[in-house]
Amino acid sequence: MSYNHDPSKSEIPPVKYPIKSYMPNGFIFLILSTFIYSQNGVLPEQSFSIQESATFLPINHSIKLSYDHTTLYKDGDAIYNVSAGRISRVIPSPDSDEVFVISAIFQKGKEPAILNFQAISGMEKTKPSWQIKVPYDIGFPDIVIHDERVFFLWSGSQTYSVFTLNGKMVGQYSLFDESPWNMEKVILGLVHNDQLFFLGMQNAMLNSRRNITLFQLEPSLESNPLATFDLVQPYFASFSPDNILAIVGSGSLNGSVDPVPYLTLYDLNGSENVITTPLEKMPRKIRWIHNQLTLVYKDRVTIYEPADPENPVSINYGREIHPIDYAEVENSLLILAAKSVLPSPKTITYGTIILIRLDLPKKTVSTYDVSSGSFKNVKLSHPDHSDTYFIQLDDIVNQYDLEQ
Repeated sequence: MSYNHDPSKSEIPPVKYPIKSYMPNGFIFLILSTFIYSQNGVLPEQSFSIQESATFLPINHSIKLSYDHTTLYKDGDAIYNVSAGRISRVIPSPDSDEVFVISAIFQKGKEPAILNFQAISGMEKTKPSWQIKVPYDIGFPDIVIHDERVFFLWSGSQTYSVFTLNGKMVGQYSLFDESPWNMEKVILGLVHNDQLFFLGMQNAMLNSRRNITLFQLEPSLESNPLATFDLVQPYFASFSPDNILAIVGSGSLNGSVDPVPYLTLYDLNGSENVITTPLEKMPRKIRWIHNQLTLVYKDRVTIYEPADPENPVSINYGREIHPIDYAEVENSLLILAAKSVLPSPKTITYGTIILIRLDLPKKTVSTYDVSSGSFKNVKLSHPDHSDTYFIQLDDIVNQYDLEQ
């Protein structure tokens, strides 16, 4: 697939903002004592089985789906099968009960792969399927569904293709006027307040400066640059309810090619300051809980207040764990984790599953035993506006009450 630069797109100079940097030797962590309330296993409200090797996907309180490599199931009944290839993703619609099943068909040799896109609602197909071709050796795109359109993000070229939900191509667009193709580059797509944003990476040089740019999608479907950050590559990004963008990525210290992890905060409301502060190491996940930013590590959670990012608070778990999945519940962060991990060439086995609940207002951590067994498919799900959450352990799904 070729990508044509639009010559009508004018060259816009990078937006310049003053950078506030805080060096590691001036970085203060406040370590709080951890309150751990262990139970002999939190009890599920109910348990049910799904197909072997399937992934559980609750859409809401009443619609519970699962899928494996070839089939989509609803309440255990097959409602859609792919005739060729394998299912790679199932994406819920942000505006309805519809889901979009993405399957990949691999061709022989260097022939393009095919991505098949099928909309499903209830027990049936709601629209005809459609396909796009993925040229050999360029990598599969990330996919964002927004405003009744499908956006395919091509990181190597820093471009995006836009289609209607019926498969009609709207256009192809470039984030940068010049951006040499490289498979190591990244595009992150973020939907916030019904707006679509992109974090683009102009080149893949490890000692790049001011290499990451935030773009906002315009009604014309072109992208408008808002700010440029002194980072090499973004790994995580998230917006707070107060419109503060948090980015965790790698940066170059004094032109070195050795990556240094940084946290960058940018106020979308028009602040002229970008706050960039170094991190001791890269977190496993970042998440806003209301207007507090949480960084999840193997041994702790670190909490940042945007008004005082120089003085984060760290809460230890009491032991090192392996975080697997995450969910936000009221004023808490749920972390599904394993006490041991055994990697193998084809899969990872997680042993002794626990659930950690971080209560942000109280700054406490509660730990609950889930299972002492070993599993390959472990997942935490919490449908929006639901009073329940689900933990998948291979082919068993446990449903829990949030009041527990």
